[in-house]
Amino acid sequence: MKKKLLSCMLTSILLITSMPAFALETKYVILDDNIVTNAESILEIDDTRIDFYTDKNGDKVFLQYVNNNLTQINTIPANAEDIVKREFVDKTTLSLIRTDEIRPSNYIVAETENIEETIRPMAANSYVAKGTVKYRTPRSSGGYHTYGLKCFYKVDPQNSNKSTTYTINKYKGTLVDLVSMLVSAIDISTKVIKTYTKKLIVASGISVVSGKLKSALTTTVSALRTKYKWKLLDINDSSHISYNPYGYKYYISDSNYHTGETYYEECAPQLWGKNQLGVWFHNEMFTYSTFEVYKWE
Repeated sequence: MKKKLLSCMLTSILLITSMPAFALETKYVILDDNIVTNAESILEIDDTRIDFYTDKNGDKVFLQYVNNNLTQINTIPANAEDIVKREFVDKTTLSLIRTDEIRPSNYIVAETENIEETIRPMAANSYVAKGTVKYRTPRSSGGYHTYGLKCFYKVDPQNSNKSTTYTINKYKGTLVDLVSMLVSAIDISTKVIKTYTKKLIVASGISVVSGKLKSALTTTVSALRTKYKWKLLDINDSSHISYNPYGYKYYISDSNYHTGETYYEECAPQLWGKNQLGVWFHNEMFTYSTFEVYKWE
């Protein structure tokens, strides 16, 4: 099974839950190479906690703690498809007991198909003007330098109107395996992983004991995804253009989980006027370290 297929499907699903925002707790983990690594706590259920960090090679690393004792380390190698490397740790000596690999496609079944959305927000092949966002940065001589972007967006016809589903069939393993298998198939924030995974397990009535799911998990969920593409044009330099920012809309079509709800991620045009969107655009186009989003027009 190809990673692209899993990515399309799983990303839609993991955004179906709405839970309060949370602040990631910072921890420091000393690995066997004696390097102190900044790790974030992304999930805690019953006696089990999952911490996460990205190492200098771009590998995604998940550490599972049971009653605050490190028991397992899972690594998703950078640019690898459908692979999770596992290291099992003796909680007393912190030495490795054994290592192996698992493939998410052996546990997750995904399907996707193109369908028509009921309402199309715009013609798929044309950019639509959204507006102008202006910034200002202080001058060393006093006052401000003002600059900005003209912003246009459109639906990406190759990556929109997708009906996506995924099924986890009778999975019964460690919590860190479940989390890392989901992240292996998608490129998504750990906050969303935390939100979805905890709700899924709680809603299924499954407890986590000593790092393992106490009973088997089986579920299938579906949603529609629309991808947006942006064109950003510097108002002071017409040759300075970016086509890189993307955004996503997820409409939940599943009958079991939040039917009819809509969620937005990254640079969705529905977030126009929000400070985080303005900052995202600025970081794509400009290098000023001190600035403020000054005005939306």
